[in-house]
Amino acid sequence: MKWAALGVLLATAAAVGGQCPDSNWHQLGDRCYWWPGALLQVTGDKLTEACRDVHPSSLPVSVHSTEVAAYLHYLTEPYEAWLGLSRSNISSGWSWEDGSEADFFFWARRQPAEEGNCAAANYDKFSGEWGAWPCEDLKFFLCELPASTPTTPTTTPTTTPTTTPTTPTPVVCPDSSWSQIHGVCYWYSGVDDYIHGSQVAEACRELHPSAQPVAIHDSETNAFLYSMTDDSLNTFLGLSRAGDSSPWIWADGSDVDFTAWGSGQPVDGDGEWCAVMYHTEEVWYSLDCSYHYDPYFCQLLP
Repeated sequence: MKWAALGVLLATAAAVGGQCPDSNWHQLGDRCYWWPGALLQVTGDKLTEACRDVHPSSLPVSVHSTEVAAYLHYLTEPYEAWLGLSRSNISSGWSWEDGSEADFFFWARRQPAEEGNCAAANYDKFSGEWGAWPCEDLKFFLCELPASTPTTPTTTPTTTPTTTPTTPTPVVCPDSSWSQIHGVCYWYSGVDDYIHGSQVAEACRELHPSAQPVAIHDSETNAFLYSMTDDSLNTFLGLSRAGDSSPWIWADGSDVDFTAWGSGQPVDGDGEWCAVMYHTEEVWYSLDCSYHYDPYFCQLLP
């Protein structure tokens, strides 16, 4: 599976309430990831020290899900970037620098190499899969730290509060086949499950009673979804129109406040037309909904 597009420009991830230190940090969930672009290189054996220099509380990154692996590839591609994963020698196990459990790996084919004891992302530039290199090699690098909780000045209330503030319930996706960004869960059918565009809404409901065809409202979500796709087939979005004179509408009824049409798109034509994520670029194309068979996205809103 391919995690991000060729030629994607680095976009700053939205940090709620300024919870990351500065614009070189990018927030996903409750973690901040440092990537200032391809500016600084360090040897793998000096990675922890380098992250401490970036911020006293930061450490080399650890990865425990496909969502984080996809996001880090989105940030760093096509550059090889050190992760906080290493081993003492070929006979020892791999461990994360922060001491967390080594419960997820994303090795490329024929990796980890015997001669490598430090891991880096983007051994495979298209998928972002990892490789192992000698720790003495120079590479770009990533760091991470927990997102801080915004503080509110303490005041003495003049009246007794009558309500108790509630804590928002974290979004929990149904299972590991779903990926999350910005509090929305997304599911990709894969290339072995392809249907007509007019069948996507029904297919999403069969997957989960509350699931809908996907709607996209910003470039970061667009890049994240493209990173989930395969480069051999287009993928249906939840955007369609009834004909030439009809407007494009999202299946969930949300505003069409963002588009990413490719050159010369959308095309005109009679009948129902559907938008797809193009298979080799992070752009959309319009296709006859009933003529083409392609994979599809579903979403679960909070």
